[in-house]
Amino acid sequence: MTEGIWFLRGPTHNSVAIEMSDQVLLVEAPLSDGFSEQVFAKANALVPGKTVRAVVATHHHFDHAGGLRYAASQGATLYVHELAKPFYDRAFTNANRIAPDKLSLSGKTAKVVGLAAKHVFADGLRSVETHEIPDSLHARGSLMVYLPKEKILIEGDPFHIRPQTNPLRSLPVATEVNLIDNLKRLRLDVDRILPLHGRASSMEELVARSGTPDKPH
Repeated sequence: MTEGIWFLRGPTHNSVAIEMSDQVLLVEAPLSDGFSEQVFAKANALVPGKTVRAVVATHHHFDHAGGLRYAASQGATLYVHELAKPFYDRAFTNANRIAPDKLSLSGKTAKVVGLAAKHVFADGLRSVETHEIPDSLHARGSLMVYLPKEKILIEGDPFHIRPQTNPLRSLPVATEVNLIDNLKRLRLDVDRILPLHGRASSMEELVARSGTPDKPH
């Protein structure tokens, strides 16, 4: 991948680690304490002296958000869409007594920050944007992440290439068309796509899959 950006692939779910000037920004802490602990261990070993201190969660579905309690136990600030923040606030204040997880055992309180339609993480090293995906049929309050210099898009469930044993759905796919519509609206120039399921792909593959006539400009 591009220098300072790592596509951390898992058996079913992926994360993306992004080096910032003083920390590692992680996109997605999925599935569970155990899975996200492995993701953190990998991300924290990438850059000497820099660890994960911020996590962007694309949406609130359990498979994508299941490791956020672990992330909070490590002191990472969690960034979510403002529409989803009330859900996370309730989830993090629920008692966890039967089988206490890492957050409960840590004694820490999750720090959750709600993001508006657009937010920019910027420092001397890199600029990282988050954008709402309005009118998504998959989840309200969904976020995608865009790196303008690298022309990389990171997105959760709207688009990914499925394995041959699980063939692509027939055209058109509403989430893919919606994603392209939003890329056009925001005028995001995308070359590569890092989906949080499956392999890395390209804007050309998304355009071909969606049945839309051309690449957003």
